[in-house]
Amino acid sequence: MKFGGNIPPSLSSIFLTPNRKDSQQISSFSFQEVPQEHLSSLRKGREEAKAERERQSEDLLKQTEVERQKIVAECKELRGFLEEKEQLLLSRLEELDRDIVKRRDESVSRLSEEIAQLDKLLGEQGGENGPGNQSGQVRFLACVLPAWRLWCGRV
Repeated sequence: MKFGGNIPPSLSSIFLTPNRKDSQQISSFSFQEVPQEHLSSLRKGREEAKAERERQSEDLLKQTEVERQKIVAECKELRGFLEEKEQLLLSRLEELDRDIVKRRDESVSRLSEEIAQLDKLLGEQGGENGPGNQSGQVRFLACVLPAWRLWCGRV
């Protein structure tokens, strides 16, 4: 067998004619050793990759826990702020309620006084149409009711 003269003659005997000693070495050489070494190397690489992934995963889990704590703290702060705002607004409404009741009471009191004065005037005049003067009461209500509706916002 010739390989086109590419192999020097000193080496051609090694490739072309098997040596008995080389044949024994080849037959004694286990093909399982190469794959085991290769598998061992691959296994080591995979274990290192696995350990790296676990470290990365733990780092990410730590980061998400930090973010979770930040979110919880921020929401707690916002709840506190909203509770304060709610109390402030409710106290303003209570103050407004008191003011409305006070104005109503003052208005009712003033109107009651006006009614009493009108009753007095009607009594002093002797009641042109008698004590059961319906037309005078109607005139009074016609004057007072529009003002009351304006004050109450019921126009």
